[in-house]
Amino acid sequence: LNASQMPNTRAGESGFMHYVSNQIDSTLDWSVVDWITKLPVLVKGIMRGDDADEAVRRGVQGIIVSNHGGRQIDSAPATIEVLPEVVRAVLGRVPVFIDGGIRNGRDIFKSIALGANGVFVGRPILWGLSGSQGVAKVMKILQDEFVHTMQLAGRNCHSG
Repeated sequence: LNASQMPNTRAGESGFMHYVSNQIDSTLDWSVVDWITKLPVLVKGIMRGDDADEAVRRGVQGIIVSNHGGRQIDSAPATIEVLPEVVRAVLGRVPVFIDGGIRNGRDIFKSIALGANGVFVGRPILWGLSGSQGVAKVMKILQDEFVHTMQLAGRNCHSG
């Protein structure tokens, strides 16, 4: 994206968000999943149990519970709040991951305890600010916090 592609907006509006919003195809529906699942597909953005069930019935290989950082709808529920409903709907048929709001090892622990098979971490990685060494340090901190939280909860290993 260069400056010439940025739309003119009114005061207080985000030209970047206007551009991004116009890149989203509003005609997408579940038939696209039927077509694309000839390859392994994880579906990101699932926030309801019925959508998770529909995605699994259409052949996806995994679910990523995500509200896209609230940038689509700023009052969307937190991913951790809807995770249990999605996990119940999936019934172990495919892995369920969570993305959004994961800031420390305690958040990872809570997500796993609520049924997530894994977590995606975005913003904390940016906190590294030292290239790959910074990312590695942040990942180590998250891992140490997760292990510490497990110990405080009386768990010494993740057994599902």
